[in-house]
Amino acid sequence: LVRDKITLKVTGLGSSGEGVGKTDGFTVFAHGALADETVEVELEQVKKNYASGKVTAILEASPERVEPLCPVYEACGGCQLQHLNYTGQLKAKEQQVRDALFRIGHLQEVKVLPIIGEEDPWHYRNKMQFPVAFENGILEIGCYAAATHKVVGVENCLIQKQRNNDIIAVVRQWMRQYEISAYDEKTGKGVVRHVMGRVGVNTGEVMAVIITAGYDIPHGKELVKMLRDAVPGLKSVVQNINKKQTNIVMGNKTRLLYGKTTIKDRLGTLKFNISAQSFFQVNSAQAEKLYNKAIEFAALSGGETVVDCYCGTGTISLYLAKHAQKVYGIEIIASAIEDAKRNAEDNRCDNAEFIYCNKATDNTDSAGTSVQSTFFKFTGCKNLTVIDGNFDGKNKVSQIITLINCPNANIDNVNISNAGNALSATAAGINFLRNCSHFNVRNAK
Repeated sequence: LVRDKITLKVTGLGSSGEGVGKTDGFTVFAHGALADETVEVELEQVKKNYASGKVTAILEASPERVEPLCPVYEACGGCQLQHLNYTGQLKAKEQQVRDALFRIGHLQEVKVLPIIGEEDPWHYRNKMQFPVAFENGILEIGCYAAATHKVVGVENCLIQKQRNNDIIAVVRQWMRQYEISAYDEKTGKGVVRHVMGRVGVNTGEVMAVIITAGYDIPHGKELVKMLRDAVPGLKSVVQNINKKQTNIVMGNKTRLLYGKTTIKDRLGTLKFNISAQSFFQVNSAQAEKLYNKAIEFAALSGGETVVDCYCGTGTISLYLAKHAQKVYGIEIIASAIEDAKRNAEDNRCDNAEFIYCNKATDNTDSAGTSVQSTFFKFTGCKNLTVIDGNFDGKNKVSQIITLINCPNANIDNVNISNAGNALSATAAGINFLRNCSHFNVRNAK
């Protein structure tokens, strides 16, 4: 029953970083527990087939348990694994790869390589996107507490690049000094909804984005000046307007308050333009490892056609273009396609073409072209296909596949065949997000 306390032997970690064990054959998820621990759990939810709860006492601790460095870790929902050392995190995420491929995807013949970690796993995020709210009359800018919309204030996020933390400090000071209101989800009133920062790790260029519920920003000029004075490398200040009463962070309208509409960054020998709404991998160092691994797995000879679904700003597309005959990037965000085209031009890449689609699949009544139908136009080619993002792979694809995705994202829907032959594959996990339970898997056939 709810509020009952039980003793649980934890045997593994769930996809959200929670401990998992069984009592009398009944599965229990224990938030805050680690594998190989014995814990006391107070049940908070009891369903027909499982229960979940919080750890109230650690009876036998894992040798991999560590003290979290973040002072708001227990309250904040931004990280899930700071209490597990980095070696333990890598082991847990490699197990996620195995579970995704073997248990969920039923791909028993896949060879799983050791997960690829990073040298400096702190302050890695080049993008910050924090909600803003008044909680009990106090201005908070930070992360949502787990499974809530209560904002936990963060002064210095240990996984963010320092320039992103600088932006948070300036916006907090500006809102207090000029009494700028925060958006209230319940009433739909207020000015500031979110704050975003983007950092060009290899160029030092910085973008600050203020996401508002309306067009007007009181004391907007003062905000720009404060940011310019306090944030080294600031090249862009952008306002995004989201008037809808929705959980979606960004709206469709963006206007420039200072500088340029994009910042630049480099990955390897390539340079990229990044706008406020563009997708760009949040961990630049690991992104380079990811793309190099994709090239290694693909083993391109120079004569292939590459299709990159959900290509974002074209980072993977342009990396592979150096090794292929032709690359097509497909995306549903129009601004990202514009960035991708500009990136191809800046890098003098004339064998990459980028295609905008206004919907993901054909399973909607809206007019236009879908990523799904555009992708399958190319399946008659002898091609390498790179799938990046939430892709519905229910259709059979008989060509070489390199799958780039999060471990559990639609992998049970991916139906890969090779003219009736058994699947032969190698997979490598790359840990992008230290202290978080999420990461990506690379799977090549």
